[in-house]
Amino acid sequence: MDPRLRDDVARGRSHGPGPARARESLVLSLGDAATPDGRLVGGKARALGELIGAGARVPPGFVVTDAALTWFLEERRLTAPGPAADTEELQRFRDRLRGLEFPRELEDILTSTHEEAFEPGTAVAVRSSAAREDLAGASFAGQYETVLNVRDGTALLDAIKRCWASLWSSRVRAYEGTGATAGPMAVIVQEMVDAEASGVCFTVNPLSGREEEMLVEAAFGLGEGVVSGRVHSDRYVVGATTGEVLERTIQCKRAKIVSGPEGTVEVPVDPEEAEASSLSGDRLAELVEACRAIQLHFGRPMDVEWAFAGGELFILQARPITSIAFTPELGEWTTADFRDGGVASDVCTPFMWSLYDDALSRSMPSYFKRLRLVPPDHEAEWGRMFFGRPYWNLGEVKRALERVPGYDEAAFHADLGVRVDADFEPRTTPISLRGVVAALPTLLALKRLYREGLAANRAFVAGAEDRRRPFDLAPDQLPALSGDVFRERYRTLISELYLETETTYFTTIYNTANAKRDLDESLGRVERALGRKVDGSALLAGLRDLSHLRAMKDLRKVVRELRATGAELDEPTVRAFAWRWRHRGRRELDIQEPRWAEDLEHVCALMERALEEDDSAHDSEHQEEALHRRYRETLEGILADLRWRPFLRFDLRRKLERMRRYAWWREEMRDHSSFAYYLVRLWTLEAGRRLVEAGALERTEDVWCLPWRTVADLLEGRLQPSRARVEVARGREAYRSFRNFDNPGEIGVHFRQTDPNGGSDRGQGSLLQGTACSSGEVSGRARVLSSLAEASRISKGDILVTSFTDPGWTPLFSRIGGVVTETGGVLSHAAVISREYGVPAVLGVRGATEAIGDGDRIRVDGGRGVVEIEVPADSGG
Repeated sequence: MDPRLRDDVARGRSHGPGPARARESLVLSLGDAATPDGRLVGGKARALGELIGAGARVPPGFVVTDAALTWFLEERRLTAPGPAADTEELQRFRDRLRGLEFPRELEDILTSTHEEAFEPGTAVAVRSSAAREDLAGASFAGQYETVLNVRDGTALLDAIKRCWASLWSSRVRAYEGTGATAGPMAVIVQEMVDAEASGVCFTVNPLSGREEEMLVEAAFGLGEGVVSGRVHSDRYVVGATTGEVLERTIQCKRAKIVSGPEGTVEVPVDPEEAEASSLSGDRLAELVEACRAIQLHFGRPMDVEWAFAGGELFILQARPITSIAFTPELGEWTTADFRDGGVASDVCTPFMWSLYDDALSRSMPSYFKRLRLVPPDHEAEWGRMFFGRPYWNLGEVKRALERVPGYDEAAFHADLGVRVDADFEPRTTPISLRGVVAALPTLLALKRLYREGLAANRAFVAGAEDRRRPFDLAPDQLPALSGDVFRERYRTLISELYLETETTYFTTIYNTANAKRDLDESLGRVERALGRKVDGSALLAGLRDLSHLRAMKDLRKVVRELRATGAELDEPTVRAFAWRWRHRGRRELDIQEPRWAEDLEHVCALMERALEEDDSAHDSEHQEEALHRRYRETLEGILADLRWRPFLRFDLRRKLERMRRYAWWREEMRDHSSFAYYLVRLWTLEAGRRLVEAGALERTEDVWCLPWRTVADLLEGRLQPSRARVEVARGREAYRSFRNFDNPGEIGVHFRQTDPNGGSDRGQGSLLQGTACSSGEVSGRARVLSSLAEASRISKGDILVTSFTDPGWTPLFSRIGGVVTETGGVLSHAAVISREYGVPAVLGVRGATEAIGDGDRIRVDGGRGVVEIEVPADSGG
């Protein structure tokens, strides 16, 4: 066989009738299904292949790949119905497909594979494995065909065609939505086990949203009865890590489904067993441990179908849980302001969360108490981890804000990017004389906090260098410190320097958020008075001397000097530049990631790219002044139109000036926060090295699996190494168990997790809505990046499309023509930097990285918050 044909078929490409097809591309053993393109074998088969590779006991079988379906359709000259096909047309196509014979060569391959794989008369299950099936966002559970108890080759061929035909069922079309087309379809042929008991296990309780619980449903006989609801099933709620049975509901199970000579049948259960538990304690414990390992392997909550047969546990299939409900008792939590390049943008280590939790638990209640919105003795949990990500207590904050006259829950949600169910009724606090009088202490306290916050920031920066001098050492100096000195300074670094830095920064964030709401109210009154929209992003541009642009100014200075002297870029120059900006990094809020001082290869590439580029279009001084002039002109134009409205003029000037100051200080304090994390990383890696040397830890990186106080206690001899190793294992499992999970932005009963832009199958002319963050319009080629490591794919003028950016992405902004992200708002880092570079930006576009294809031509309207897909990359336009 032509190797090129084999490669093409393995990638799911079709070929017309001609050379004989390669058997190995048409059928694969389940164990080999983990490696090929998922479109060839489908989601279900690929997951089973991964499970086999991970050591799970899976019933044997093989996969009929999508290449077989492609061959069948081409050989029989069948043209699949298009997206507009009605129910009758779909039915006619299915009937025709099922009525046609297999091509002889394909039939021989399928029947001989079946004969080689199973003993004569063995009952097998024939199930679909579509490319769109068992995905993280949509399971398609029960939408395609499954045929049980197939025992011979003739029945097998008919069952395969039934599975294929289900691709074009009206039920599947309704599930996919209007305009969808059939995707690839593989078929699994798998030995049925004679199950004594079977069922499903959800590795996170989907009814309560509690990740510390697993939900198990079980019944006697085959699992078909549990999945279809034909038989009563027992229910167990079990501790995910402890195995403790928290709830047990045993049903009276009068019937069970078993496999018979002619198919599956329903038979009665012995009356003595009907009310007995379908799972013994030992079997339940074995199941929970196996499912815990499955979640750890896939890195997300899983829906696992299982069976016990012959005293052994078999895993029948595993797919991501696609829907999780939350009980009211959990309250309301959000990752807002943590997502945009922050600690909730990816799974968070126990060490990083312990730092953030300290800062959040200290700063947030203090802020609300100073505002007199909560009593001095008020206690609450302000931060919490869900699914390996940090959340803050949205419900607690809203209860505090409800005391303020004019509070509007819908507006508050909109500011945060929180989306709620359509039937949600937001609360408002009416404005009344009594309410205003009662709120006067809060309003006066807020004014005082604004003043004190700016003064605190100035005082902090004035003393910052002196405070960090004992800790800002070169990496090769740390090993020379004595044990006593190192231990004392390590705890001081975090409990004093870090905590003071981060609480000052967090307080600045809170004041900035309130200043923005004050400005938004003022702009709303101005817009109503003028009868037109005001370009708010232009009013926040031109801030001058932003902290995160200083490194880029320094880089351009180095480049100009090298060009002027004709000198080559050498290692000393790279090292000197990296050391001056040693706290910068690709991902500054992931403490596991190296900083520039450790990442010289990245810094060298950055400097080489700057040398290759003409930076005249991004001259920093001229850019700043141009943007500042634009801000002044925009403001003066508004004030001129308000010449007969002196109060509105005064109110706008005052609130805009405050907002601009706080926007600048938020970035300034973010820079000091980044430096604090650099120091904590540096010292914690040294702590890890010392603990490994002492035999307390196995690897230096184990420190990230522990809270920081545990690391300090271990250094000081307050904690036994054996206990620390147990905590390391627990922390690593918690981290890895959710590493691939697309966690919900909000936890609570009223929050909507679906994509408001309507799914990912969108084409030419589609409009995506987000938040207008930097005005201007631009059309260009989209470059969809999953991480900063792909930055080399960005060419001058490309439009960056990504999930989020953090300060590590700043060097890219001098090259891009526009920005689209899935998270962030007007005050996010991406928005601030975009305005300073004059780059149009639309942020908070949910589903952007799926809706926009790499290479699509798109138009970004940063003033209206709209992204249009002008020409998809695969359209040939």
